[in-house]
Amino acid sequence: MKTEAQFSKHICQQLKKHGIPHQRLEVTTGAGVPDFCIFYKGETIWLELKSKTYALRAEQVVFAKRAWTQRVKTFSLHAMSEHGRGPCDMHTHMELFEGYDALVAGKSWRVNRDEIIGSWDQFRIIDVLDACKEALT
Repeated sequence: MKTEAQFSKHICQQLKKHGIPHQRLEVTTGAGVPDFCIFYKGETIWLELKSKTYALRAEQVVFAKRAWTQRVKTFSLHAMSEHGRGPCDMHTHMELFEGYDALVAGKSWRVNRDEIIGSWDQFRIIDVLDACKEALT
C-alpha cells in the first residue's frame, strides 16, 4: 500500500471479511470527523487513518477533544514506512494513538508518540480493534 486511500480500502476489506459493522465516513460529514465509525464487541470505535505522517488536522484534534469531554475516545491509526514519506515507499507497519492526546508542533498538531497504544508489522484490523477496546475500558 502506498496511499491513505489504499490503506482505507484495505481496512474496509478486512472489516467486511470479519463481518464487523462499520461506516466509512465521507468528506461530506463535518470537518474533523474520523474516517470510520466501527461497532466492535459492544463498543463504538472512532478511527482516523493516516498514511506516512504523524500530523493531525486541527479539526480532527478539536473533534477528539470534544468527544473526550463526554468520555468518548477517538483513535488515529497511522500506516508508516521505515523509509520516510517518499512516493514509492510502502507501508511497513501501523501505529495506534488516542486522538485527544495530540500535541501542538509548530503550526500543526501531531500525535503524542510517547503515548503509543500499539504497533504492528502486519495489517490485521482485529489486533487494532482489540487494542482500541482495551483502551476504552
